[in-house]
Order: sequence, then C-alpha cells, then structure tokens
Amino acid sequence: MTVFEALEAAELLPLPPTPFVLARWSTATVGPDIHIKAGHTLYSVPWKLIGRKVNVRSTSTMVQVFHDGQLVKTHTALDQGKRTDKSDCPPEKIAFQMRTPVWCRSQASEIGDACREVIDQLLEVNVLYRLRAAQGVLGLRKKYGETRLVGVPGKVALARFS
Repeated sequence: MTVFEALEAAELLPLPPTPFVLARWSTATVGPDIHIKAGHTLYSVPWKLIGRKVNVRSTSTMVQVFHDGQLVKTHTALDQGKRTDKSDCPPEKIAFQMRTPVWCRSQASEIGDACREVIDQLLEVNVLYRLRAAQGVLGLRKKYGETRLVGVPGKVALARFS
C-alpha cells in the first residue's frame, strides 16, 4: 500500500463521465423488404440501400446501422421480432399503406355509384382481408379508365376487362 500511495496513486486518471458500453459489430445485407437482421430481430433501413452491405453496431439498448462509415439508421433494441420505420419504405409502399377503407370508399364514390357499391360489398365483412381486393379494383382505373368501372347500380358493376 505504501508503494501504491507513493508512486501509483498520482498517476491514476479519473473515471470517464459515462460508463463503457459493450457493443457488438456485425455486417448485414439489406434485403428486398428493407430489413436487416441483427441478432434475432429485423430492423428497417432506408430503401435506397436495398442489396447493399451495411455495418451494424448493437448494444443492449440500441442498434445503429452504418453505410460507408455514415450513420444511416438508429433503432431501439428488441430481443426478437421486427421493427419497421415507415419512413424507410419506398414511396409506392407508403402510398399503398395510406389506401385505407375510407380512402377506397371515397375513390369509389368519385368514380360512380356502381363502383362504390362493389367496394362497399367488398369491405362489408373482413375489411382487413379484403382491403387489397378493393385496392385492386380501384387500381383498374389506371389501366382501363373510369368509364369501364362505372356500370349500372344494382347490375354488373364492373365491365368485362378483356
């Protein structure tokens, strides 16, 4: 103890203000669904990085994703599952997710009563399972035009698309 107090005590530095955080680094490739895998969890990254390799720094509280040395995304850590930030999605996917049942009904009303009737019937039961079908019917507007979707209410609402 005498040697420590005489020689070594003066050489000690103070502890850093923040504690050391143990981190694990890994490499991942961004999948076509905009996610990377870190541990047992999938994390989203910006869609422009699809197919590229990224470096991932994982701690017990956060996951950071780096591309070419630049921080591109930070997520709070999960033990397992999937964490998706909608802002990472490509614009067309965001548009798809914004097409809610209310949006479908309003678009169908703009087209005509017969189209609205078909959409109402589709969304009457099991809305979440039939939403894609309603969006598909409304998508026909781009390919074939509104006049093919008009029809006569009470009759065949959709003209043949052949």
